[in-house]
Amino acid sequence: MVNIYVYNPSKKLGWLRKLLLEASKRVLKNIHNESAMGLTTAARPPKASIVFSPTSDHSFEFTKPAKAKGKPVRDPEYYKDESQGGFCIFQVENKLFRVHRFFLMREPSAFEDMLRFPSRRYNNNGSSDDNPVILSDREEQFRDLLWALYARPSDLQRLSDRREMPFLEKLLNIAEMSTKYCIVSFRTWSVQCIYALTKDANSPLRSAAAGMYARILAVAASSGHDRLLEYVTKKVATKILWHNMPPEPFIPVAERNELRKLQGICYYRQLTTMERETPYLSLSGSSQLAIPLSFNVEKRKRFFRAHSRLVELWEELRSTPPDVTIDGCPSHGLCMDTWTHLWREAGSSAEILRCGPADVLGRLKAFMVYLRHAINETPAINEPCTHSALQEIASVRDEIIEKLGMYFECL
Repeated sequence: MVNIYVYNPSKKLGWLRKLLLEASKRVLKNIHNESAMGLTTAARPPKASIVFSPTSDHSFEFTKPAKAKGKPVRDPEYYKDESQGGFCIFQVENKLFRVHRFFLMREPSAFEDMLRFPSRRYNNNGSSDDNPVILSDREEQFRDLLWALYARPSDLQRLSDRREMPFLEKLLNIAEMSTKYCIVSFRTWSVQCIYALTKDANSPLRSAAAGMYARILAVAASSGHDRLLEYVTKKVATKILWHNMPPEPFIPVAERNELRKLQGICYYRQLTTMERETPYLSLSGSSQLAIPLSFNVEKRKRFFRAHSRLVELWEELRSTPPDVTIDGCPSHGLCMDTWTHLWREAGSSAEILRCGPADVLGRLKAFMVYLRHAINETPAINEPCTHSALQEIASVRDEIIEKLGMYFECL
């Protein structure tokens, strides 16, 4: 049998209420007596106050308070300065912003240091319209950062769910500004939203210009978001190599963040563009390289050397087809003889030679198209060997892309 005991606290609560009532009466009586005797609190000797002091057995005992020495001072951490609850004036371009200091200083950031330790050269910076804190940002960027600082959690959630280009630009502004001013929470949130947006099937990036991709790449690199950096780098590399996206917006980002593979891809596309646009031929009939005069001497030398190396690489490739190894083909030797013949025949075809001599990737792409068509019309190569041979071309192409930086001495 189980015994159940029901505890009724009413008796104990009544006892506590009685004690509190008696204590209140004694306090009121003491105040009345002091008033009647004409004594002030300052003139009377200090009476023992009730102070709760913890004991070793986790109970409490009544003790006298320690006697204060000197004039009371404000606690440096928990006595808040009224100015911290006020405003600060910022000027961005030709626009003034009056911002609550609380929102700027509620977490560690560059704003906290800026407002707490102002420069001696600019006393009372931000105190008025005539003496604002001047920031070297764009007005739209600063406004979007303030939107995030003032936004409620529901507002942030609604923004992260949008898929239109203006909202991607807003997220980029917040990410760039929070990275610049070291506001970690908003940088983390905005970069995660950008990553989710880029992976979405209906992402506005599908029709974005090179400048937008370059901004996302810079945000990914500066924030240390490896998955976003890897994803955007692959997208950019594909668009530069195969969809004629201009490489120039990505070069400063790649150089600044030491993205060696992307550097090589950008330089390669610049090189092949120079080669294609060169309006003259040498005496030997080979295309020359007209490097822009804006390149410094070292960069011009690097591009000339890379051009020579890539031309040499192509000469090696066109004479020697990649090895194809496959098990189970009863006539593998005949397949490889046919494969070698077709490879060398393709190397001198007009379709391949339309690309410049240093455009190795362009020529390999034309090789694959030519050989796929030629192999389908040649019954001498079995299907397994055909598939393996085309796979080898793709492997050679990917290996060259990985090593492009070496030709430009980026690695």
